[in-house]
Amino acid sequence: MKTVGWTGRQITRQLGMETAVLVTAGALLGIALGLLGGWLATLTTISIPIPWDMAPRPHFLPGGEEQLTRVVHLTMQPSLRLLIGSVIAALLIGVAGVWTAARAITRLKPSEVLRYE
Repeated sequence: MKTVGWTGRQITRQLGMETAVLVTAGALLGIALGLLGGWLATLTTISIPIPWDMAPRPHFLPGGEEQLTRVVHLTMQPSLRLLIGSVIAALLIGVAGVWTAARAITRLKPSEVLRYE
């Protein structure tokens, strides 16, 4: 970009816009996939066997030898605070990445870039 005449400010602005779009799309896609995975987990039930020493009827009495289980249904309750926090965290990390990359790129000399082409 510098070899064709872009200024450091133009490079930083371009990288910032590209990164903002990519980070926002990635954060929204990640949240959507996380919510889908959580919803799929709610379709799952787990059967936990109750050991004989915790059963309501002693194992040596009639009917006490049958295996008791406790069925647990998984639940998911997405938190709006957590969703917003994850988007903000992704944007902050993206801004930090753009700032670091822009500083490194704008310090390059055009002749140095062309030397490796």
